[in-house]
Amino acid sequence: MEGESVTIQPNVTKIQKDDQIRWNFGHKDILIAQINRQDNNPIFYNESADGRFRGRLELDQNGSLTITNIRTTDSGLYQVKTTKSETPLNIFNLIVCESRCCGFTEAVIRLALSSLVGVAAVGVLIYEYRTRNLPRLKTVKNAATNTDRPDEDVRECLVPLYDKNSFE
Repeated sequence: MEGESVTIQPNVTKIQKDDQIRWNFGHKDILIAQINRQDNNPIFYNESADGRFRGRLELDQNGSLTITNIRTTDSGLYQVKTTKSETPLNIFNLIVCESRCCGFTEAVIRLALSSLVGVAAVGVLIYEYRTRNLPRLKTVKNAATNTDRPDEDVRECLVPLYDKNSFE
């Protein structure tokens, strides 16, 4: 996310104590930083990559590269190499997303949607309650004709689970 810091860690097991670790950026393989593990002296190439990393890079003795206050323009390939080999030890693809400047608006939208879902749920519950407690037409087979046509309409109401009069 934009504005945060990110640390990219190389595979330390492949790096010797006397190696010089180099970090390259982009498809053009632009050298942006290096550190000599023996004297722990980092060098930053502030003018490389159009100066985009100026003052925002850090290297530790293990060769981990930290980019502070990252930007979307920092997205891309990062390669870590040693001076003993031009073959990269690791290649990383960093993707930096824009920060969410509209956090408050997003929160309001989520709150409104949650309220809408809550109101809909209450509506469904009320509908269910009312339809279950309405008198229902009970079908009684006509004994003479053995059909589903009732002799007369028999209305049946739901009996409550607990009726205080039934216990007296």
